[in-house]
Amino acid sequence: MIIKNKKRGQLFLAAAVIIIIILIGFFTIKNYARQDVRLNPVYDLGEELNIETGNVYDYGIYNEKDKNLLMDNWTDKYIDYSKNSLVENWIFAYGNKKEIRAVTFSTKITGQVGFKTGEENMSIEITKGIKNKTIISKENKGDSVEVTFNNFTYYFKLKKGENFFFVIGSENYVFEN
Repeated sequence: MIIKNKKRGQLFLAAAVIIIIILIGFFTIKNYARQDVRLNPVYDLGEELNIETGNVYDYGIYNEKDKNLLMDNWTDKYIDYSKNSLVENWIFAYGNKKEIRAVTFSTKITGQVGFKTGEENMSIEITKGIKNKTIISKENKGDSVEVTFNNFTYYFKLKKGENFFFVIGSENYVFEN
């Protein structure tokens, strides 16, 4: 009878060791799978920009503020805040079907940004280090906005209500919403 109890204790000890090894294996795999390596901070800034802009619009709607004025101030402050980041080119377009505004800024290049809304085409000159603000469309008849910059065209669908589109980039990385 004494021998059976000793073997029974060994069985429980062996089972406990196996369970511990399995748990350690799961936690090691789980921690290893959670590693998130970003190649370029442009993606982080783009995600942050999406969240913060939504908050600005929500504030304007909730408090019945002039959304164009809020967005003008917001884009100015955000560009000033982020100038020292690795982002070199900023293109913001915001508004609704009645009016779409644009803000452009670049730390590296001088060139043009093309906007197409319905039948209306417009180009904005980009001068290195200078923010440009422009109304690109009044009474837009189209359902989308095309932004052409650096030989690439980005398409944004206009939704009902207020819209905010952006393209930010540096060298070979571009983030658009």
